[in-house]
Amino acid sequence: MGIGDNSGQGPRAGRPLLARLAGRLGASGDRSTGTPAVWGPLTWFAVAVVAVELVGLQGYRLLTGQVLTFVQNPLWLVRPLVLLGAALATESLYRRYDRALARSNIEARVDDASRFDGLVPDRLVWLLVGLGTGFTLVNAVVILTVPQLYAAGGATRVFRFLVVTPFGYVPVLASFLATYVAVEVLLPRRIAAADVTLDYLDPEQLGGMRPVGELVKVAYYYLMVGLVAYAVATYGPHILGGALGYSALDAPGLAVNAAFTAVWVLSVGVMATASTSSTSTWPDRSANSSTTSTGGPGTTSTRRGTSGRSTRSTPRRSTAGTASRSSSSPGPRSTRPRSRCGPSSSSAS
Repeated sequence: MGIGDNSGQGPRAGRPLLARLAGRLGASGDRSTGTPAVWGPLTWFAVAVVAVELVGLQGYRLLTGQVLTFVQNPLWLVRPLVLLGAALATESLYRRYDRALARSNIEARVDDASRFDGLVPDRLVWLLVGLGTGFTLVNAVVILTVPQLYAAGGATRVFRFLVVTPFGYVPVLASFLATYVAVEVLLPRRIAAADVTLDYLDPEQLGGMRPVGELVKVAYYYLMVGLVAYAVATYGPHILGGALGYSALDAPGLAVNAAFTAVWVLSVGVMATASTSSTSTWPDRSANSSTTSTGGPGTTSTRRGTSGRSTRSTPRRSTAGTASRSSSSPGPRSTRPRSRCGPSSSSAS
């Protein structure tokens, strides 16, 4: 089954926005690469962007007698790897979302499972794409200026800043960030709003929500790896020495530093929000017991964890009181089955 294919039953993640747009152009099929990973349209788009950079632009530099960018700055190769990693991570989170819902049996534990259809809202992706495209274009045209870009790296540098980065890198990175926000923030809110029934027979004492917790954790790991890799590619040439150093490259300016810091702060804030939501929505190990005596010897309290449902107390019948009533007061006979080995204790008394 393809990535985000909604032909099956139950709630599904859907498909990334860029993949659906590519599907309208006839590139909707997911293709196996002979590896455990399945490359969808988003990854193939990233591959096309990398091909433009490595084959098109670097080939032009080679034909015009210029030094290849990755020969001058080897850490530049981290950039296309980050782009491919973001595309693969996005599609992986979509598949993991489907598996998490299936393994958690969400459909049978909520009244309306349709609220879990579609992992990422389109308006969130469009918002991030718009912000990213606008920022990169303003940075290239207003802050760095086109003449300065041309003087620093020729036509290839201008083309990369005005075309490849805003219309190649930004859509993929924005798709990943939107998926990350959806997993870390929107999914816990959906669970809280749906009032998911917790599984008190879960031997791990997680209410049957472990697959969802694993999804949240993996999304955070993906983002941290990507941010570290981007930091190495951006700041490494100015910090590291030897073959990895490149002093001729201008240091990142205020705009790049501000954007990078904002992404770090956003990632940490989103993870903190997800942690807060999980503590108020998902079960607590110390409080996850199906029957806890809270109302005295005659009461059994059924605790519903932290899902927001009311605590229910039901009286517990006393076998001693039943036996004494059946022997001393008239009335209908006890419905308790008699032992095959002899008379019951109540009739014997």
